[in-house]
Amino acid sequence: MTEHAVEELRAQASRGDYVSMARLAKALYGQGLTTAEVLSECYGTGFPEEFFVLAADRLTKPRLMVDLTGLPWRLCTSPAEGGPPMAPNALTGEAERDVFARDPDLAPLVQLLAPRETRENAVIGYRITDLRAGGTAVFRCRVPAAHEEEIERCGESLLGFLHMHHLEYLRAEERIRRSPGNWGFGAADRESVDGIRSLVEGIEALQREVGRIGP
Repeated sequence: MTEHAVEELRAQASRGDYVSMARLAKALYGQGLTTAEVLSECYGTGFPEEFFVLAADRLTKPRLMVDLTGLPWRLCTSPAEGGPPMAPNALTGEAERDVFARDPDLAPLVQLLAPRETRENAVIGYRITDLRAGGTAVFRCRVPAAHEEEIERCGESLLGFLHMHHLEYLRAEERIRRSPGNWGFGAADRESVDGIRSLVEGIEALQREVGRIGP
């Protein structure tokens, strides 16, 4: 693809339109750019190390208690893996568009699967301006996004937030398992609790990989 054609795709790309971003990413991969370089070109800023550690891990480990958004994760699909899919994430696409319309500076990363006790529906993301300043903080936006609601800072890093979220999920499941009413279909059992505990341990391993916590 010619440089002129790539520039046209760059001009057309919008985070409010997943397909336009996927087309740009595919063209950039075609120029030999790395995943980190592709993300930087698509978003106008680099992403923290923790993001790429989790991006590499996302296809090989048990599913976390969140839904990964289509952007930016699908843009991390290298040509060797088939390249970025041309279809948005059916699970989170509506929420992503909703958040973009509310505040284009927020780049959604995950939509929460909340503990059964809360049923909170929210998206967690980086702020583009914060990333450009070298930050790694994450922010919470409830969905559907109401313009009068504040978008709250909720953690110093994505992995830190995910660790806290999964600990809360684990404690909630443990409470439900101990409850006298925990029986029948859908009841929390030892296997489900141990499964969430293993996710907590997996996140802690990723934190150690990027030097967030000690051994």
